[in-house]
Amino acid sequence: MTVAQIWLLLGILLAVSEFAVPGLVIVFFGIGALVTAGVTWFAEPSLTVQIGIFAAASVASLLIGRRCCRGVLRGQTFRRAASDEDIETASDALIGATGRVTGAIRPPESGRVAVRGSDWSATADEPLEPGATVRVVSRDGIVIHVKQEV
Repeated sequence: MTVAQIWLLLGILLAVSEFAVPGLVIVFFGIGALVTAGVTWFAEPSLTVQIGIFAAASVASLLIGRRCCRGVLRGQTFRRAASDEDIETASDALIGATGRVTGAIRPPESGRVAVRGSDWSATADEPLEPGATVRVVSRDGIVIHVKQEV
């Protein structure tokens, strides 16, 4: 087994071991080992140089990779709004939308309403028959409150 193959095997083992250890760190050392394998494949540097390449490539990939993944690691999305006021929640987006009654609503019992391609459990202040056009006025969990469009 050549030195390049040993570095390659080490890189693969480190990258795969990331699945067993939380924190997104070990994979970057795996990348460092794979870079070192690539260098030793074409040239045969001394062991000291190989360790230096491994250390430099690992630190560089760690710094670059964690910066790129920072939002994901914190549970944030890839696209960020300019400010918190710019973020529209799913509830906000649903209020004011129009839909069609698919299952009769007979207060105080709920019925069914299709809004933006999704079927919702819905309540209303007045009885509504299937086919009626409604507007969403509020949402409480998975139940929307609607009123008939005039």
